[in-house]
Order: sequence, then C-alpha cells, then structure tokens
Amino acid sequence: NKSRHTANHGPDVEIRGAAHHIGDYGDWAVATAASHEYRPLHTRAVVFLRRQYLVAFDHIDTVDGEEHAAVLRFHLAARWQRRVQFSATSRWAIARTDGWDIHTAMSGQGEAEMQDGWVSTSYGVKTSAPVLTFTQRSKRPMTFCSLLFPSNTVSKVRAFAPFQSDASSGVAAYRAEIEFGGDVHVDTFVFGHGQAGIHRDGNMRFEGRLLAYRQDQSGGLTYLHAAGPCRLKLPGDEHAVDRAGHIEWTAPHKA
Repeated sequence: NKSRHTANHGPDVEIRGAAHHIGDYGDWAVATAASHEYRPLHTRAVVFLRRQYLVAFDHIDTVDGEEHAAVLRFHLAARWQRRVQFSATSRWAIARTDGWDIHTAMSGQGEAEMQDGWVSTSYGVKTSAPVLTFTQRSKRPMTFCSLLFPSNTVSKVRAFAPFQSDASSGVAAYRAEIEFGGDVHVDTFVFGHGQAGIHRDGNMRFEGRLLAYRQDQSGGLTYLHAAGPCRLKLPGDEHAVDRAGHIEWTAPHKA
C-alpha cells in the first residue's frame, strides 16, 4: 500500500516532457525527472535503433552551478555474479558476458567499476549480484551514453565516444562504429539540452530534442529517426523543413 509510506519517502518525482514513438524500424522514448529533494534534473532517452540494440542516454543538468555527483548503475541479475568480463578507462567501459554486452561512454572524466550488490526475489532474502557503476562529478551538465546488445547481434564495436562537430551547439552527441556480420555502420545519437539544440554533420542540419542516424562506411546516410517537433535538412535538400511529428527515413534499396 503506497499510501502507508508517503510520509517516509516524500513527494513523488515530477515527470516532465514525456514522449515516445513506435516506428516501423526503430522506437524511442524520452522524459525528464525533477526531484523535490535536490535541484539537478535528470533526462533519460531510450532508442531502439533499427531494432538491433538499445541506446540509453542520461543527461544531468546541475541547474545551480554547484558541483554534483552523477551515478549511473546497472543492477545485474544474481546469475551473472563472477561471469562478467569488465574493462574500463576514465571515459569508456565495457561489460561483456555470454548473453549480452554493455558499452558506456561518459562526457567527462569519471570512474567506472564493478561493485558488489544484491537482489531480492523473496521478502527478506538477499542474494549477491554485480552492479555496474559509472560516476562523474562536475558543476556543468553531465551525460552518459550506453549501448546494450544481445551478444549474438554484434560482431564488434570498433569505436564509441562523444562526438561534437565544430558547428553544433546545445547538444550532446555520441558516435559508434559497429560491425554487424561483416558490414560496418556508423551510428550517431544526438540529444538536445533542454531546449532544442543544433547539430550539423556534413550537409545535414538538425534542430530538435532527439535524433539517431546511421551511415555506411563511405558516409552515406542509410537510416534516420527523430523526435518532433524539429527542423531537419537532409543531404540533398535545398532547405531545412519544420516537422511537427516523428520522422523516420530509410534510404531506398538499390536494385
């Protein structure tokens, strides 16, 4: 009974700007959480790119200019205890098992570690379980971007890191070079900070909240989806066009 504990945990978190879309080839959802306990705002976006893997993006707006710690945790099931291969630097970490891979990149210097935790599937019974933990500290906004794969879908993640073109502003972007069964794709994820940011990549221009797109090895655009409302100029377009709703675009198949 939730009402029994209201006085103990305080007011519920306020959810702002929640939106989602189920597309033909990819899906996304996004929302911002505002707590009554502290000032920073947490925005999470989840993208199911080409229905091949999940992208989880976390943006923490510190709001008050004071230093805050942002901690991202993946609580794993007990069966993965001592079965996770883990490697990390100050900006990127990989956790791998025989069932899935998680790749997480951070916008700034941080800490990544495997911690001992627990899960409980029965009241009063705790079972040891691993926890992937990523920590950043800053007075400025912080972001995390995580790629979650079933192991049988990806041959290799060749590179994954924050990406920012010189002409972009007000956005956080990450780029991954991924090999699927011998074919190499470059996937880019763009997230506007609060108000819509501006992203430029070659002849493409985007103003909006959320964008994901795929390019082939030669840089050709093969797939794109974006949350509306936004303003988008694709390669080959003469002008940018205002779009009110969700956009999903796939390159025509060559005969």
